[in-house]
Amino acid sequence: MINVEDKVIKLQIWDTAGQDRFRTITKTYYKGSQGVILAYDVCDTKSYDNVKNWIKQIELNAKSNICKALVGNKCDRPDRVIKEEDGKKLAE
Repeated sequence: MINVEDKVIKLQIWDTAGQDRFRTITKTYYKGSQGVILAYDVCDTKSYDNVKNWIKQIELNAKSNICKALVGNKCDRPDRVIKEEDGKKLAE
């Protein structure tokens, strides 16, 4: 728990690494969640493409007003294959 502007905030962070074997149990994580961070590897098109599937799962299992943040990871690598514009488009 952390304090933000005199409010106690409880964080539970679950890292599934996008693996399909966690797909069935992540449904329960969405219940009651107020935010989700989706991260993808900018050097891996499969990682980027999987974000769309995770977004569908969130839409099916979470509240409609859940906050979503999209993070492109490994932006400093020279072997980047996902353009920044594509990440911004997906975030919209």
